[in-house]
Amino acid sequence: MSIPEAGRAELLEALARFDSELRGGPQWDGWEERENHKFAIRAEGKLYPVKEVISLATGASVNEFSGGDEANRYVTKRGLEVVSLREGNELQEILESILASYPQARTGQQFGGNPMHAEFRRASGILAKKQAVTGRPRVLVQESIGQGNWATVPWIALLDDRETTTTQRGIYVVLLFREDGSGVYLTFNQGITEYNPLGVAGKRQALKAKASEFRSMAADLEDRGFLLDHGINLMTGSRRGRDYEDATIAYKLYERGSVPSDGVLEDDLEAVLAVYERSVSGSDMPPRVPVQVAEERAPFDALGQLAEELLLDRGYLARVGELLSDKPQAIFYGPPGTGKTYVARKLAEHYAAETSGEVQLVQFHPSYAYEDFVQGYRPTDGGGFALVDGPLMQIAKKARENRDVQYVLIIDEINRGNVAKVFGELYFLLEYRDEEVMLQYSQAPFSLPKNLWIIGTMNTADRSIALIDAALRRRFYFVPFIPDEAPVKGLLRRWLKRNKPNLEWVADVVDRANDRLGERHASIGPSYFMQGEPKCGVGGAGVGARREAVPGRALHG
Repeated sequence: MSIPEAGRAELLEALARFDSELRGGPQWDGWEERENHKFAIRAEGKLYPVKEVISLATGASVNEFSGGDEANRYVTKRGLEVVSLREGNELQEILESILASYPQARTGQQFGGNPMHAEFRRASGILAKKQAVTGRPRVLVQESIGQGNWATVPWIALLDDRETTTTQRGIYVVLLFREDGSGVYLTFNQGITEYNPLGVAGKRQALKAKASEFRSMAADLEDRGFLLDHGINLMTGSRRGRDYEDATIAYKLYERGSVPSDGVLEDDLEAVLAVYERSVSGSDMPPRVPVQVAEERAPFDALGQLAEELLLDRGYLARVGELLSDKPQAIFYGPPGTGKTYVARKLAEHYAAETSGEVQLVQFHPSYAYEDFVQGYRPTDGGGFALVDGPLMQIAKKARENRDVQYVLIIDEINRGNVAKVFGELYFLLEYRDEEVMLQYSQAPFSLPKNLWIIGTMNTADRSIALIDAALRRRFYFVPFIPDEAPVKGLLRRWLKRNKPNLEWVADVVDRANDRLGERHASIGPSYFMQGEPKCGVGGAGVGARREAVPGRALHG
């Protein structure tokens, strides 16, 4: 059975009862040395048996619930410290514990406040105390189970600060846990982030080339059972996991249930850290020549290049990215022809490309419904009905399976649909990404992963922005695209100067027209005049105005 509920106060009271009623008695004298007690609660410099304390706190017999990982998590979740009583193999035990617990936590539990955070910190602390690490004061130990969302492949890295202080670049030693929990690899590895702009195929080629280059430096690891090839298998379908595989220089697998003793683990650790140290210092190693593609790419500024292409300020684009990182949904609003959808697509493609992610676009309209967007029944060829996932469910599933990859859903003309009805119960998830709700048709739990950004575009010429309810306003950042303010202000003039310098006067005409219209949210946008011949050719500048801008403006007053 599961452990009955008890709070921190009840556990602390149970510690006091153990001290006053049981400690020193015949049953508990020397209990720490008994083989069946592998862990203990440590408080005020004293040790306490985990299951007995829980029994005292809950009133349940120790035979009525499981010990081990479940009991340890129960206690640590309530703020108490659990330590191993078998110091000789504490690294082995914590690795086995993580392999047994992490997959279930990742797929069925909330990320925030989860005990797995403490488990990985404890594993890092144990690793940092090993002689192979303490003898190398420049080596730092870091761990990650994700940033805001569960990582499909969590890791614990050892970084020499002369080489790198982040797993994003340089070379380092890292423990990579298989997604399914079937094993953990001790690897000699390299950073992957700097290769992202090369795209999936280019990045894979560059990472494998770099790994092959380093293998000549790590040949003696084969004596310790390490493999120096591309055969590592993290049992994952995530792009980040596959990148880790491509980046691996050398690896050794410890399967769940067969993780070796701490002595073997430390010998392996010493061997790979020795190779790492020689590589960093350059002694007894071939010169480390960067692959040409990475060297040429180093100064490349992808966001700056996008800003130049769009004729927008780089800082502005960066700030929009920061907004989406803070709250993963935003609405670009403004009159027609201001580039809302175009910029949304370009910006989404930029941020998705950094992690080989995906962009999807849907368009709302008055008849668009929850069943179209989220999930609904559709007729089948056999005359029945089948439950079919809509675009939101489809892209959310991909994002959930690839937590380290950026996905973006663009909702064009978001205010043309009944947003509250289309989103349904998922309205709640826009504000609480770590929570789950039950879907109204499948009755399955569902959450919106944080690596799924939602960008809506809203046409304000029909004045419908005023009708957007407070609930929607609270859940989205609103980014203006208005002709008389940045980033749209001056855009037409910049485009004409670059592409049609003899027609810069058109920008003056449009500015004066908008001044006379006197309605910012129904202004004439620059895009009508930024499409090349014939709309902005010599003698054709008025064509776009007569056929698109003026009729559109006439409809609104």
